[in-house]
Amino acid sequence: MLGHIFIKAKKKPTIHLGGIDLSFGNFLIGKSNYFITEACEYKANFLQIKPTTVTIMNMDFDHGDFYKNKRQLISAYRKFAKSARENVFMTASDRNINNFKNAVTYATERKADYEIRKLKERRGKCRFYIYERGGGRIKIHLRIIGKYNAHNALAAYATARHYGIKPKIIKKALWSFRGIERRMEYIGKINGAEAYADYAHHPNEIKAALAALKKLNKNLVVIFQPHTYSRTRLLMDEFVSAFRVKAVICIYSTYSAREDYDESGSALTLCENLSKHKHCNYFDDISALKHFLHGTVRKKDAVVFMGAGNIYNFAKDIAQI
Repeated sequence: MLGHIFIKAKKKPTIHLGGIDLSFGNFLIGKSNYFITEACEYKANFLQIKPTTVTIMNMDFDHGDFYKNKRQLISAYRKFAKSARENVFMTASDRNINNFKNAVTYATERKADYEIRKLKERRGKCRFYIYERGGGRIKIHLRIIGKYNAHNALAAYATARHYGIKPKIIKKALWSFRGIERRMEYIGKINGAEAYADYAHHPNEIKAALAALKKLNKNLVVIFQPHTYSRTRLLMDEFVSAFRVKAVICIYSTYSAREDYDESGSALTLCENLSKHKHCNYFDDISALKHFLHGTVRKKDAVVFMGAGNIYNFAKDIAQI
């Protein structure tokens, strides 16, 4: 979003993303000294960056194969925030902003430097007002679904205003933003039902994505592929809680990435734990999953394939544009 705002403002930025922007991919070479990058906290890699400004979306515990506990993760984030030569933009609800003299806050329906008020959703798409401390207000419309995208838009708005970009330009850029590949991306239909792909692989991301899909007023069919055994093992209870929703749940074999097999953090173990609360379907064969979906999904449903592994490739094969 921030990259699109800078483009709309004709600042000719260089942009580097972890995902694939539907307009320019994951890298855009600019013609100015503005460099916008999506920094990663894995192995504290973001501490190698020397930023002018830092925008932190959340500090949810993750990458337990590197960080021993959340305190260690927060410590890395604090170092990253302190490395900003100018401001650090953080949500006002995060207690970790304490003692940051250069912190600029943003929040939904609470006091902050930048605030979202009067937020309304229609079929998952948000419209709301952004109030700027010491300034006016502006109404924002998003064409992508998910309340969490209003939060993202607010963070991008606050950061862009720091660089003097006018509210009307930000408004236009946010409206024209079509999204990122695998971020609630529409990929086609299965038996007439809309199918989406989402990169969510952390419990909090899953909760946010499912909350967005509920706004479609459809029966949900969820296919989730866990990403790494360590994440699933360390956050098992959180994953089980995230999937306690009214939906048909399918768990597909773990995408191991860099790890060796660990039964305690396997997809099958997750499915067994979920089945203690509700029925869960486990698959380790894509043909079986495809057969199940074509025999189960109806036009009134909404289907979402979730995970950061190769489930995306299977999803595009199963769903037909």
